[in-house]
Amino acid sequence: MSVVLDNSKIDSVGEYIKENTHEGVQITILSPIFTIFAFEELRKVPEKIDKFRFLFNESNFIKN
Repeated sequence: MSVVLDNSKIDSVGEYIKENTHEGVQITILSPIFTIFAFEELRKVPEKIDKFRFLFNESNFIKN
């Protein structure tokens, strides 16, 4: 099952991952930003995940 989530609300993606993680799940996240806060939240997800991928993409809205 594929789900597209917009993290415009606080905790929306993190809460979805926590609530829907079950044995053997595979998670792929595509985002231009990955924060220390996000890393800490994902560490709380049980180690039931079969595969986790984080793919960085470039955002035209972020200035260097």
